[in-house]
Amino acid sequence: MSQLNIQSFKSEDLSAEELQLQKAQQVIDELFMAAESDEKLNEQLEAAISPESLVEIATRQGYKLTVADLEMLHHYDQEQAQLNSDELDDDELSEQELELVAGGWCSFWKFRRWW
Repeated sequence: MSQLNIQSFKSEDLSAEELQLQKAQQVIDELFMAAESDEKLNEQLEAAISPESLVEIATRQGYKLTVADLEMLHHYDQEQAQLNSDELDDDELSEQELELVAGGWCSFWKFRRWW
């Protein structure tokens, strides 16, 4: 997924949708970073079978995340993938594909199957 650079924007410079998107991405990033050092949390995330189950896990961990947030991230991801594929030849990897190969948030990518 193309990650938004949260630090480079001030909240007053963003639309409400952009701010919500960045907050949701930050929650996902923090949740999966926490899972890197918490085996139980990592196992729970790996076992999640739906957006609802991911939201439930995030909520138990103290994060504020909704299914609507995940849907918005997924929609943004699709838009970015389409833009990237329009700009690249078929034999080139998109930024999104490079992140996967380089070890980006692979665990989160498995959740894309829900859509």
